[in-house]
Amino acid sequence: MVLKDNGVLEFMENQINPPQDAQQLIQHNKNDNKVRGIILEGVRDHIIPHLHGKKTTYEMWKAILDLHHGSSDPRKVALKQKLRNILIRKGDPIITYLSKFT
Repeated sequence: MVLKDNGVLEFMENQINPPQDAQQLIQHNKNDNKVRGIILEGVRDHIIPHLHGKKTTYEMWKAILDLHHGSSDPRKVALKQKLRNILIRKGDPIITYLSKFT
C-alpha cells in the first residue's frame, strides 16, 4: 500500500528499464531510490543481507519472495533440524521454544 500511495508500485511488479531521456532518468532514479528505501525500512534486519547487491528494486522484491515463498528442500531440512534440536524442559513455558523460530 505504501508503494501504491507513492506511485511507485510498478518498480516491484515489473523489471523497468531506465529511460534514455536525462530528465526522465533523474525521476526514474529518484523513484527507484524511494522504493529501495521503503523496502529496506519494511523488512527485518536478517533479510537485508539477501538484498545486498541487487541492481533493481524488482530483483530485491524477487529475492524477498524467494525467501518467504521458498519451498526449497534446504529450507525444509533446516527447519526440521531446528525442530529436532529442541529439548523441552519440564516447567518451561512453550513461548521459550516458539521464539526460536522467529
